[in-house]
Amino acid sequence: MHSLSAIPGKDKTLPALALVHHMDVVPIIDADSWDYPPFGGIVADGHLHGRGTQDMKSVGAIHYQALRKCAQLGIQPQRTIYLIAVPDEEIGGFTGTKLLLQSPLFAHLAIGYVLDEGLASGNPAAVFIKTSERKPLQVRISATGKAAHGSHLFADNPIHKLVQVCASLVQEQQQRQATATTLSSLGQVLSANITSLHAGNTATYNAVPAEAEAIIDIRVPHAMPAETARNIVEHAVYAVPGASYEIVACVADYPLIDQEQTILFAALAKACTFHGIEPIAYHAEEASDLRFYWQHGLQGLGFSPFTCKEALHATNESLPLIDLIRGYEIICTFLSQFCY
Repeated sequence: MHSLSAIPGKDKTLPALALVHHMDVVPIIDADSWDYPPFGGIVADGHLHGRGTQDMKSVGAIHYQALRKCAQLGIQPQRTIYLIAVPDEEIGGFTGTKLLLQSPLFAHLAIGYVLDEGLASGNPAAVFIKTSERKPLQVRISATGKAAHGSHLFADNPIHKLVQVCASLVQEQQQRQATATTLSSLGQVLSANITSLHAGNTATYNAVPAEAEAIIDIRVPHAMPAETARNIVEHAVYAVPGASYEIVACVADYPLIDQEQTILFAALAKACTFHGIEPIAYHAEEASDLRFYWQHGLQGLGFSPFTCKEALHATNESLPLIDLIRGYEIICTFLSQFCY
């Protein structure tokens, strides 16, 4: 279930702006390792501490307060401004933003511009503006052989086959990663991370299993067609007899819009500069709900207006209060320039 608030605009022919954030957060792995209760929202040492302070309840709070200030001014904007809160981004957005964009409601909103989440820069003089991100391609690799005694010299071992496939994909990633020298260029690299392996009985040392399986999280650069990534997987799999693959989830290709050349980017960059902060465009490694808006051909940017060290999903996730306040000021300036 999503949540929606709005300030109606005067000119209904102007595409609306959506300030978007997700309500869910990732679980806490080890609460005892936190300096403060992870869901306490404790303010200490000039920081707000807790899960979601960077990803992305703080962004939602900034959006809300900026929209609230606009409403209090009593001046109607030229274009409509929406505040949208969605669920399930951390599990892919398939039951959150994807369903929202497929609904008749979204078509009725006539949204043309979107601000969603970005990344803290770790640079006190700059903020990042996300202009593209990689597309998830989740793959299950399977290999079959024959159950046998571990002493067999020529055992038809499915684990060995699985290792060959995985090694090929990892080598592909390493070769591409070697060319990436900046944060932004990392977002343009194909990656293949093995997230799960399963085969045989861990309590048995001398039995070769009949089956083996791996789950691989592949991230495809925005400019690379999904078919190209699938061909890389097929090449690795089909080179090993007895191996096969299944696509568990795949983000479809979407229009290639140079978001850095849009009026949305220009307005946001201008607001950052006004507050003495350099805006830096970057291509993101991670994927977020933005891709669903890009699939609809919308102008959309990822923007978490923070200069602190990035701590998404980390133990002791926190946000300096100065970043929270300045981020609010930047968004207020942006809204005044872009919507009024």
